[in-house]
Amino acid sequence: MDVNDAKSLSGRVTFLLTPLVRLSGFAASHDYLFSDQPIQRAGAFGGDLEIGTFRKGFHLIAGAIGGDNWRSGTGADFFAAQALASYYAALAPGGRLAGIEPMLRLDRSGTEDAAGVDLNGMILTPGISFYVDGKNWLGFNLDRYDPSTGPSAWSLKAQAFFYY
Repeated sequence: MDVNDAKSLSGRVTFLLTPLVRLSGFAASHDYLFSDQPIQRAGAFGGDLEIGTFRKGFHLIAGAIGGDNWRSGTGADFFAAQALASYYAALAPGGRLAGIEPMLRLDRSGTEDAAGVDLNGMILTPGISFYVDGKNWLGFNLDRYDPSTGPSAWSLKAQAFFYY
């Protein structure tokens, strides 16, 4: 929603270092208003790296971003980083499964609340996907969430994708 005459901008640039290695950087600037204060700007900067590709052996996607958490007030920062590694193993043609793909994901993030208290958390997710035919698959993930405040939690997820 546009609440003033300023504009929000963002951009991303990706470099194809090899056919299977991509490196990207991005930045954003967002304008916002806090009650009777003049227009403020919040920035964010980040980058990501991708090695490999989907459904062909090893695949790594890793990225990080940091910047101003304008929703918590001026001077509050945030950061987030994530890495996901997987390995797709094709199985013999004609079987019940076309392939399997174990994966491991690690997420880490942090920010400040409105009172300036640091809050952060980490999620560790091992998982496995079973590919039936073409793009059809069934996957299972087990999340372990560890926040800086409050108890840790576990979550088991089952996902299915059917393409026809």
